[in-house]
Amino acid sequence: PTTRVQLVSLQPAQLSDLLAQIMTDDPADLMALLQTETAGNPFFVVETLRALVEQEILYTNNGGWQIDAAGLPEPTGLPMSDVVLRVIQGRIRRLSRAAQAVLTVAAVLEHDIDEKLLAQLVDPTLALDLALDEILRASILAETTPGVYQFNHIKVREIIYADTSAPRRRFLHRRAADVLAQWAEQSGHERLSDLSQLAYHYAEAREWTAAMVYGWRAAQTAFQAGAFAEANRYATVAQVILADHAGDVERSRLPEPLAAIEFDLLTLRAEFRRRAATAGLYYPPELMMAIGALLPKVDDSRQAQASLQQSTHLLGQGDLAGSKDAAARGRVLYAQLGDQRGEVNAIEHQIDLAYRAGDLITMRALMRDLQQLSTILDAEDVWHMLTANEMRLAAYQGDWVRVLHLAQTVLPSHRSRFDPAVAWLSLANLGLAYMKLGAYEEAYAVALQAVEASEDANVLGLGARVLLARLELQRGAVDQARDRLFAVLETPDPLLGESEVVSPALALVRCCVAVGDVEGAKHWSKRASAAVSRIRLPILFPLSQIAWTLTYLAEERYDDARKRLVYPLELMLLLADSSPQEVFALRAAAARGLGDEAGAQQWLNCAYDEVQEQAAAIHEADYRASFLDRVALHRLIVVAHDGTAWQPADMLNAPSRRSGSPSLKRR
Repeated sequence: PTTRVQLVSLQPAQLSDLLAQIMTDDPADLMALLQTETAGNPFFVVETLRALVEQEILYTNNGGWQIDAAGLPEPTGLPMSDVVLRVIQGRIRRLSRAAQAVLTVAAVLEHDIDEKLLAQLVDPTLALDLALDEILRASILAETTPGVYQFNHIKVREIIYADTSAPRRRFLHRRAADVLAQWAEQSGHERLSDLSQLAYHYAEAREWTAAMVYGWRAAQTAFQAGAFAEANRYATVAQVILADHAGDVERSRLPEPLAAIEFDLLTLRAEFRRRAATAGLYYPPELMMAIGALLPKVDDSRQAQASLQQSTHLLGQGDLAGSKDAAARGRVLYAQLGDQRGEVNAIEHQIDLAYRAGDLITMRALMRDLQQLSTILDAEDVWHMLTANEMRLAAYQGDWVRVLHLAQTVLPSHRSRFDPAVAWLSLANLGLAYMKLGAYEEAYAVALQAVEASEDANVLGLGARVLLARLELQRGAVDQARDRLFAVLETPDPLLGESEVVSPALALVRCCVAVGDVEGAKHWSKRASAAVSRIRLPILFPLSQIAWTLTYLAEERYDDARKRLVYPLELMLLLADSSPQEVFALRAAAARGLGDEAGAQQWLNCAYDEVQEQAAAIHEADYRASFLDRVALHRLIVVAHDGTAWQPADMLNAPSRRSGSPSLKRR
C-alpha cells in the first residue's frame, strides 16, 4: 500500500529557523527571497537551495553554509533547479488536454481568475467544470472564493505561461481585455481593479493605445481614492508606453488630447513624489519642467492645477510672493470654471502658504472659506483638511493635548482611506504629540510604526525618521539616532528638497552636541543655514539659528550664541523642532556664560512662565505631570528656577537626558 503524506507549506518563522540551523551567515536576505518565491513549499525550498549551491551562491566554510550576498539575485531571478522544472512540467502533462487548455488561459489571467471570464476565453466545446475539477484535485489551482481561483504556487503559473507561444499569449490577453472592457461598459462604472487589468492585458497584447488610455484612467482613479503609490505606478507605466511606442498610439482614438493625458500623468507622478517622500514642498524639477512645457496645450482646469503645483514648488524655492500669486491664480481659474472641488484644493494651498509664512490671521480666514465650501460638498477629505489645519494651529499654540486628540481622531479614517504610501504621516503626527507631552514610551512605539509604514510602502517618510531619531536621542541611543539621520542627509535622496533638509540637520546638531562633536555640529549647522538661505521661508529661519546657538554654546562661544538669539524667535512658528521655552533657556545659558546673572535670571523666568502656562492648559493630569516631570528641559527649567545651581552646559544637554533629576548642585 502507498501512504500519501501532504506536506504543508513552511511558515516564515519555520523557514527562518531552518536556515538558522544550517547557516553561519545572517539568513535574513535569503529567507525573504525564499519566502517570496517558494511560498514555503518544502520541495521548492530544498530545490532552490540546491540550485543556489550549484551556482556557488551558497557555499560551505568551516562546517557551515555561507552566502555570497553580492551574487544573490532579485526575487524574480532566483534560480529554478531542473528537478523542480521537470516535476512541474510532468504534473501538467499528466492532465487532460482540456485541463491544460484551461490552465493556459488561467496563466494569462495570472491571479483572481474569474470562472465567468474563463468561460468566455476557453473553447466553448470544453467541459469547463470538469477541467477545473481535475485541476483542483491536482492542487495546481485553489478556489479562494466561489468562482474565483488562484495558482497554488506562482512558479507553476510562470512555467505554464513560458511554455505558451508569444502569439497565443497576445491573442488571449487581447480577448481577455476585450471581454473586460465590454463588461465595464455594461456596468456603467469603472472600478480601479477593472482599469488596472485592462491596462495590463492590452499592454501584453501590444495594443498600445488602449493600454495607455486605461493606464491613465487607472492612475487617476487610484489618486482620487488616495492610493498614491498605485497611481504613481500606473502613471509611470503609461508614460513608458508613450515614450517607447509613441508612433503606435492612435491619437484619433484618444478620449482627450495627448498633451492633456501626458500632463495628467506627469502631475500625478510629481504629486506622489512630494506626498509620499516628505509631505513637504519638493517637486522633482525635471517633472515640473515637463509639466510647464505642456501648459500652452492644456485646458483651463489643468492650468489651474498646474498653478497650484507651481505655487508649492515656488514656495520650496523661497519665492513666497510668486507662490502666493500662483495659488491665487489657480483659485480664480477654478472659481471661473465653477469647480468647487478645485477651489477647495486651491484654498488648501493658500492655507499652507499662510501657515508657512506665519500669517495665522489669513490662515484662519481661509479656513472659514474652506468650512463654507465643506458644507456644500459634504466631503470627507475636506474634513481631513480642516482637521489637519486645526492641528497646526493647536501646535502653534502649544496645545499638544488637542494635537494628540485630533491626531487620534484622524488616524482611523486616515488608515482606511489613504494609501500606505502616506500612512506614516498621520502616525508621525500622533507620535510627535506624545513626545511633546513627555509620553515617551507611547511616542517611541508610534514612531517605530510610522517608520515601518514608510519602509513597507518603500517611501522616504522623512518626518517619521526624524521623530524616531529624536526619541532615540532622548533614550540615550545617540549613535543609533545619528546613523538614522546620516542615512537621510549624507547620501542625498532625490526626493529630498532644501526645505526638508533643515529639520533633520537640526536633529543631527543635537546628536553631535550630545557627544561633544563640535566639528560635526558646525557642519550640520552650516547645512541648515545654507538650506534656509536658499529658500528663505520664515517657518525655517528659527531652526538654523537654534542649530548655531547649540553649536556655539558647546564651544563656549557665549557672545556668538547670544547674537544668534537676538531676533524674537519665540514669536515664530517653532512647532515640532523646538519651543519658546527652549529659546528662553538657551538665552539664559548664553547670558550666564557671559557673566550676566541678571539677564540669565530674566530669561530663566521667561522660560519658567512659558512652561507653567503651557502646563496649565493641559487639563489631563497624567499628561500635565509627564509634561513637567519627564520632559528633561522642562524639569531643568523648573528646578533651576526654584534655586538649584546650574551651568550653561546643563541647558545645552537637557533635551538628551532620559529620566531622573538633572545633574545640578544645590546652592
